[in-house]
Amino acid sequence: MEFWPEVLSRISEKIAPASFETWLKDTSIEIEDDLITFYAKNEFSRHWIEQRYADLVYETIKEVTGKSYTIQFVSEEQESYQNTNIPFYSNKNEVIDELFEKIENLEARVVYLESKL
Repeated sequence: MEFWPEVLSRISEKIAPASFETWLKDTSIEIEDDLITFYAKNEFSRHWIEQRYADLVYETIKEVTGKSYTIQFVSEEQESYQNTNIPFYSNKNEVIDELFEKIENLEARVVYLESKL
C-alpha cells in the first residue's frame, strides 16, 4: 500500500478537484497477492467509483506499480456488515422482498396450525 498515496496523487491530477475530493480522496486499499481490495466510504460511493473511475484506478495502479492487479471494489459499510451476522443490502427492495417472503411463510404456518386446532 506504499504506492497508494502516489496513485491518488496521479488520479487527482487527471480529474476535477471536486470529483477527487468527493469520491476518491478518502479511499483505501488492501493487497493480497494479485488482488487489490478498494474501499469506498459507503455503498453509493463504491457504486459511483466502480461505474465511473474503475478504469482510471486500474490504469493508474498499473502505471505506478508496473503490475496488473485484479481490483475488487467494496464499501466500508459492506465490509463492516460482513464482519457481523447482519445481512447487507445494497438495495432496499431486497429488504422489502425478503420481509414479504418471511411474512408469507409465517402466514402459511399460522393457517396450517389453525387447521390443526
